[in-house]
Amino acid sequence: MENRPARNYTKLVVVIAVAALVVGSVAYLIISPVGKNTIPTSTLSSTLTTHSSQTTTPLFSTFSAPLPVGSQSSIYDPANGYVYVSYGDGATGGVSVVSGTISVANITLDSGPGPLLYDPANHFVYATGVNSGAIAIINGTEIIATIPTNLPSSFLYDPANGFVYVASQASWNISVIDGTKTVASVGVGEAPSSLLYDPSNNYLYVSNGGGDTVSVIDGTAVISTMTVGSGPSSLLYDPSNNLVYVANEGYGLGGTVSAIDGTNVTATIAVGASPSSFL
Repeated sequence: MENRPARNYTKLVVVIAVAALVVGSVAYLIISPVGKNTIPTSTLSSTLTTHSSQTTTPLFSTFSAPLPVGSQSSIYDPANGYVYVSYGDGATGGVSVVSGTISVANITLDSGPGPLLYDPANHFVYATGVNSGAIAIINGTEIIATIPTNLPSSFLYDPANGFVYVASQASWNISVIDGTKTVASVGVGEAPSSLLYDPSNNYLYVSNGGGDTVSVIDGTAVISTMTVGSGPSSLLYDPSNNLVYVANEGYGLGGTVSAIDGTNVTATIAVGASPSSFL
């Protein structure tokens, strides 16, 4: 038998710190970014208490970037190291602000949970109270402004112009926000639901679920409206070919995915029933 030299294997061990946080009646699993708010190994048997519920939950391991369990939305603010967690039962709700393993603030909204968005240019967090339709703008742990909208469904930050876009399902428009002020209201198709930014052309794509169309916005103006499959919902950008994909749920007519190049639909692909999301 041939004698082979022994191989040396280097094993990379990554230590992740994990904590359970109870906000209201919902539990969240939080991992803090590497180098931020790390939990010493000596504290692994301790407990975590939140201000909102005063419920203690054992810590499981050690810490590293937010991974919520059961929340509709959560984000991390690299400017202050806070994790923002949206919570609520539809009738009441708000945003909990977490630093490390401590809830440092509880911001009450009209209802929740709703989507959150981080604006890296201003270091603001945008939140919606859902039922009220107002957008709350949070700086740190305080609401500094509110902007009225009509049944907001999704947010998007445009890194090319620094604007925040808010889709309003009931009024069929997109609110364009610069910091704390609305600078434009852009009319789109029926019941806009999802927003997507295309970095190859700096366009904003809007799926209009009630009208079977996708609107394309450049800055504050619609430059194209394309007919796609029935019930467009989720959007995805593919950086390998610069195409935008649209999941068309079909509503009993058969699911499809539309491929868009700039302002033109280049293909419609038949898929399984009711496609609703991309990976």
